[in-house]
Amino acid sequence: DIQQSWDWQSTDKRIQKRILNKGWWNGSRPTEGSPCIVKIDTSDYEDVNIPAVYRMPSTDQFKLTVGEGETEFERILDRLLTTMDTFEECLVEYKIDEGIYNVKIKLIQHGAGTPSYILDPVKKFNKVLHCKERGVLLYKEGRILDAFYRFKRAAQLLIFLDRDQEQYQPVYLIVCNNLAQCQLQLGNYEHALALCAKVLDKEPTNVKCLLRRATALESLKDFEKALVEYKKVLQLESNNKQALERLPYVKKQVDEMYARYNAAVKRMFNFN
Repeated sequence: DIQQSWDWQSTDKRIQKRILNKGWWNGSRPTEGSPCIVKIDTSDYEDVNIPAVYRMPSTDQFKLTVGEGETEFERILDRLLTTMDTFEECLVEYKIDEGIYNVKIKLIQHGAGTPSYILDPVKKFNKVLHCKERGVLLYKEGRILDAFYRFKRAAQLLIFLDRDQEQYQPVYLIVCNNLAQCQLQLGNYEHALALCAKVLDKEPTNVKCLLRRATALESLKDFEKALVEYKKVLQLESNNKQALERLPYVKKQVDEMYARYNAAVKRMFNFN
């Protein structure tokens, strides 16, 4: 019965497992960087309503390196595998969006991992570049959330490296700018603004970032501030297509707002 108590639950309660077979302790569990082979069995829990992007077919040889998951299901496995012993088999319930899904997972084998925090600076920076490039490719494929998590990982690694150092700061700002674009696409406009602020604090004439801030402000209906940002863009690039297209609409919204305000004030003080 799936409703029985669980042996482990993630802190955000999105993932929980009940151990079916304990497996055996061989001195370690998977950590970041551990190559793993996993058996996935969905045969008892097939659900045609599971979106294709979340569906995981049954397989005896699913290979995954912990920390390198690039789909929502793989990121769930990333978290789950660090709790498992070799040959452990468990029933897993996981939540994605509004859906709750079940699957059987068995850890067949795993190798040694190398957590990022103990890597030397060169290897750590190479990993940053790898995450950034993977994020770009995923974004181009339209996988915005997956790209976001790759860029986020790159940003986290750069914090370990001291992101403000001269050799790292340009990459950190690119990653933040890319994260801002992902947040725009995901509808998280306040988060996008916070990321844009980090970039523009160091690069106040970054046109891409100014446009992203303008877009976020416009989406939040803060038309006055959006107008300021679009004008900044046109001062830097007078032929910028996006700014030229959006400026008339935003200016119209500002003009109408002031017209409504003036009309309200006039009514307020009109005693006739």
